[in-house]
Amino acid sequence: MKIIVALHLHLFNQKRLHMKKSKEGLSDREVEILKLLSDGLTYEEVGRILHIAAKTVENHIGRIRRKYGNIKLILIVKLAAISGLLS
Repeated sequence: MKIIVALHLHLFNQKRLHMKKSKEGLSDREVEILKLLSDGLTYEEVGRILHIAAKTVENHIGRIRRKYGNIKLILIVKLAAISGLLS
């Protein structure tokens, strides 16, 4: 069990470092969407605020996830917050 926890922690730290180094890897729109999602908004609410369809928000999220190895969105948002990407 400790090995699994250590492995997850290692992977988390690697993703965090990668995200910190690659802010330029995300478009301004992708960062904007992550900020809104980190506030707890739904895809529909984000879409209304940005004047885009919820499906477009979903497409942006798909691109963001592919850039960071298809990890879960909640982890990407946490990594972005820790890295200072959302400030």
